[in-house]
Amino acid sequence: MELELHPVQAKILNTLLFKTEARFSDLNIEGLTSDHFVFHVNRILALGLVEKNEKGKYSLTMTGKEYANRFDTEKAKVEKQPKVGVLLVCSRRKGKTPEYLM
Repeated sequence: MELELHPVQAKILNTLLFKTEARFSDLNIEGLTSDHFVFHVNRILALGLVEKNEKGKYSLTMTGKEYANRFDTEKAKVEKQPKVGVLLVCSRRKGKTPEYLM
């Protein structure tokens, strides 16, 4: 999943990566006004990256955890993930004839 997140939204995810849950005031480390910060929180709630529990605390969803795990935690930016590929070739000799399973 490749999302365009605002740096504030990325910092919220980064904060929640190291906490199981946090209050609204704990997440606003940038000191933004409430309405400005609510906009960013609502955006990541709508994307399904964060959820709010019945106590009013925020935590990462499974999708949010997978996304935030790809962060460079110092920069709060997503790092490119390498693609891994594997080719398995089995071979044997049946008499003098080689056989291959691919």
